[in-house]
Amino acid sequence: MHMLGTVRINLVDKWNKPEVAAAIERVDAGERGGWELIAAVEPEAGWQKNKKPHQTAQRRIAKAKRTPFEPTIVQAEKDGYIVYKDRKVVIFYTNDLKATPSALVLTPTAPEAVFCCHGTYLLRR
Repeated sequence: MHMLGTVRINLVDKWNKPEVAAAIERVDAGERGGWELIAAVEPEAGWQKNKKPHQTAQRRIAKAKRTPFEPTIVQAEKDGYIVYKDRKVVIFYTNDLKATPSALVLTPTAPEAVFCCHGTYLLRR
């Protein structure tokens, strides 16, 4: 199912929140009509089953030397957040990009960002 809709920052998951929050600050400092494309990321499939052996192995290590489990993060296929500034900054989530972005953050001057957003490029009031 293809989706395009607005989201609040508190509903953005912990894997994407740092990049989206940084983009909000950059876009908010810019002029009205500015936007950025942030590629959505997610942990690799099956990361929760890999967490259990890690935690079991950590029990045998001294508390000072334990490390938290960090899943491998992969870029989601054709998913992204568009941070757009109108009167206020608005966050759009879509899983219907024309292509998967090659970088985590793309500015509107990048031809790849325009290509990825194909139908959403001309965001207007």
